[in-house]
Amino acid sequence: MHKREKIIVTCAIPYANGPLHIGHLAGCYVPGDIYVRFKRLQGHEVHFACGTDEHGAGITILAIRENTTPQAIVDKYYEILKQDFVNCDIDVDVFSRTTRPFHYKRSQEFFLNALKNGYIEKKTEARLYCSSCDKFLPDRYVLGECPKCHSANARGDQCEKCGSWYEPEELINPICQICKVTKATLKPTSHWYIALDKLEAPLTKYLTEKEQSWRRNVMGYAWQPLKAGLQPRSITRDLDWGVPVPLDEAQGKVLYVWFDAPIGYISATEEWGIEAGEPDRWKKWWLDQNAKIVHFIGKDNIVFHTVVWQAILMADGRFPLPELVCGNEFLNLEGEKISTSRNFAIWASDAVKSVGADALRYYLTRISPETSDSNFTWSDFQTRVNGELADVFGNLLNRALSFLNAHFAGEVRPAGAEVDARILDRINETVAAYSAALEGGFSKQALESVVELGRFLNGYFQEKQPWKVKKTDPAEAHSILHSTIFGIKALVLLLYPVCPNAAQRWWEQLGFSLQIKESQLTQILEPFTAGHRISQNIQPVVQKIEDAVIASEKERLSQTLKQRI
Repeated sequence: MHKREKIIVTCAIPYANGPLHIGHLAGCYVPGDIYVRFKRLQGHEVHFACGTDEHGAGITILAIRENTTPQAIVDKYYEILKQDFVNCDIDVDVFSRTTRPFHYKRSQEFFLNALKNGYIEKKTEARLYCSSCDKFLPDRYVLGECPKCHSANARGDQCEKCGSWYEPEELINPICQICKVTKATLKPTSHWYIALDKLEAPLTKYLTEKEQSWRRNVMGYAWQPLKAGLQPRSITRDLDWGVPVPLDEAQGKVLYVWFDAPIGYISATEEWGIEAGEPDRWKKWWLDQNAKIVHFIGKDNIVFHTVVWQAILMADGRFPLPELVCGNEFLNLEGEKISTSRNFAIWASDAVKSVGADALRYYLTRISPETSDSNFTWSDFQTRVNGELADVFGNLLNRALSFLNAHFAGEVRPAGAEVDARILDRINETVAAYSAALEGGFSKQALESVVELGRFLNGYFQEKQPWKVKKTDPAEAHSILHSTIFGIKALVLLLYPVCPNAAQRWWEQLGFSLQIKESQLTQILEPFTAGHRISQNIQPVVQKIEDAVIASEKERLSQTLKQRI
């Protein structure tokens, strides 16, 4: 039995300028939700926090383009994103917003603490400016050539192609994204910087300690800026949308979105407590030095979560540092890069309507881009869902449970029956591999072990052929079914974090009244009680994906590609 731990799990808060697509789901939201469900099955006390990131240049630029206000933009997408989470069974405790008043208070508190502790300094430097628009141009207000890999259309704070982060002034040939024509020039302005150089030694020590437990790809991105030598980084912007800098001399300036956004994890917990009548609940979690913090993020957030966010926490000085940062790579679509601007994406809401949340979560986990980019194809989706989720899992359950009802009145365990030792051994092996994988956030590896258990149980059922054995030895046939269904119980429990709805329905068919989410992994080897009966209503839970559905989805993507030519 594991010692009961207090664990805070977060997924990167989605930017409130558009709905979720499958790349977002595969990047962090499905893996994060799987991890939370697994940890709760282990009996740990887990808090799962998320919300929307509602500040920054990306929001204000979109508001300008749509001739509306930033508040209208974030209000719209908060509701859309919140519903996306519900539709995809991302079961967070709270879904907050970084425009909440208490988030402003918490972010300003972080700034003032870091300033007091000597980790924030003021500088006057030349910043990008558009003479036509009479505006300074932070972050996404400019596009240009990446100073590192030289790809075109790189943003002003980070290159999506190579993952490098830099100051907007480092862009080559920066162009204003408001007027789209004016080349940005430099103009002096004052800003406040977090002294990353002062934190380089503790950051190096911290990352060195994580070298063996974090993923290689995450460590690779984390070490890049440290190897180059950390420099002070601006954490304020000349914008009128964001958390105001809490200094009299900083009128008209707001905190950089990447300073206040991760603080949104903490303010989300604060909202969770406020809703429950416990406004100080966040302190019991985030200020507990024994609490374990686990972040799930996408590739483009790795540097900020492994270097900048850790630096912010160190500069404040009150909080434990994250135990684990799980950063996935990118998910491609039919061999092409997902592009929201060109509508070349599979939107989460559309996918759930078309194929259901369980099938979508299952396939995204099977191809999860955990250490390298992976590729979503509709053909492979159909093959995996039909051949594995519907057949390896669903068909086995349907056959075994229906046979038990037809011939043994649904009673699982014959008097004095023991589970076949081969099945017990295989369950133990699977649980060990499954748990080891998920401890590191590797849901793809964990699911692979469950699929292999399913294949083993199918092979066992076929080898034993209880339908034939019953003709000569009904008691032995009943014993075979008992062992098979014991294995199925383990299979369903292990599949639950990936496919919660399907697992719950199978759990009910197995005759359990307690919800599967209330179960414990330690119960996986507990025997069925004498007289336990399964449900008499055994129906297929997973429907196979029809060819017509796949053809329709492929055609939609094909039309999108044609429009790009």
